[in-house]
Amino acid sequence: QLIVASIPAPNMVDLPTSSASLPSLPLSASSASSSHGEETVLPPLPSSAGSFPAPNVDEVVHIPGVTDDRFSELEAGASTDHSHADSRVLILNTGGTLSMQRDPESGRYVPKANFLESYIRNHPSFTSQTLPSFHVYEYSPLLDSSDVNATQWIQLARDVERHYADYDGFVILHGTDTLAYSATALSFALCNLAKPVIVTGAQIPIQQPINDAVQNLAGALFIAGNFDICEVCVFFHNNLMRGNRVSKIDNWGVHEAFSSPAFPCLGRMGLEFELNTSILQHPPKGRLRISGVFSSLVSVLHMVPGFSDHILANMLQPPLRGLVLRTYGSGNMPREPSLISAIASAVKRGVVVVVTSQCIRGRVDLERYQTSKALVEAGAISGYDMTVEAAAVKLSYLIGKGLDPSVIRQAMQKDLRGEMSFKPQAVARSYLSRL
Repeated sequence: QLIVASIPAPNMVDLPTSSASLPSLPLSASSASSSHGEETVLPPLPSSAGSFPAPNVDEVVHIPGVTDDRFSELEAGASTDHSHADSRVLILNTGGTLSMQRDPESGRYVPKANFLESYIRNHPSFTSQTLPSFHVYEYSPLLDSSDVNATQWIQLARDVERHYADYDGFVILHGTDTLAYSATALSFALCNLAKPVIVTGAQIPIQQPINDAVQNLAGALFIAGNFDICEVCVFFHNNLMRGNRVSKIDNWGVHEAFSSPAFPCLGRMGLEFELNTSILQHPPKGRLRISGVFSSLVSVLHMVPGFSDHILANMLQPPLRGLVLRTYGSGNMPREPSLISAIASAVKRGVVVVVTSQCIRGRVDLERYQTSKALVEAGAISGYDMTVEAAAVKLSYLIGKGLDPSVIRQAMQKDLRGEMSFKPQAVARSYLSRL
């Protein structure tokens, strides 16, 4: 079913407004509303609030829940004058190119704190009546997405959980390089999600005269505040995509930076916003819960002709618990006995080996060619049409739950969050539906 929104899409016109002409706000988190509502500036959060904890180098990353006073200032100063249907959206800003400015000394882009709120509040694209009221919460320090890992994934999930009842939707601003990994991780960490969580970013900083940041952020806000979507999505260049189906395919252009190669877009922004409700995730039956563990003992190996079997054998040694093999075509790799033997030995030790394809489109079929037969006999399993990001994060998620390798192998071949469209025969263990 294709639903065309009766609300016109927001007018996203970027103006080359200089940051020097905008008032500066000495705060880490603040509140904003549409132009027809009264603007509210909140007091600064304590310096410790919003800080990402240091990365955990243990096998499993387990972050405790957010303390009750994390968002006390936001709650105390929240605006009561809301926009469309009183919907409210919380923007969680982790950093990335969207929030960067060029350093005058080095000439390189670096994250810039405490300017985004004042900039967008004074930008005409964010005064549309179709946009919800919103609050901006900025983490400290802001991160380049190459520094984001499972620690931040869980903190983001916890922060969504902490304010789940207070907002109708959530927008997460994230650097583009690892955005697909984070969106996938959030889709697994946020179990029974019943509200939209829209992840977006930009290839060009928002303060540049010509950029993609304004369009992406305004569109994400519009969707998060106006539609009942029960999943984690990525919105980029007018396309709404399932979060665990996207890959970054262009590091230079803005029109096709992200693609959903094996699954259609959920919606598209044009003169009106079109949402394909027939392929959305169904509303959950239970309450939101957070899975607080991801294993760090997972790796990805891209096969190349003439690859040394010794390197593969070394990679498969302890403490590795899971390996995603990026093979040729529909799941083919050399039938070199030493390579197959290394995989078989690792599988016997409990290592889960998942076969994906180096091709952007299509799916893995280990029953198609004779060269795949050896992988099956060695105990490797098919990743079907999952992206490499989805396969790696899903494997990390399942290993982090402490499941038996045999259960993990079954769960990897079961669609848990819409991450695969080819659904093999249902497994016997009913508790997999609760993962």
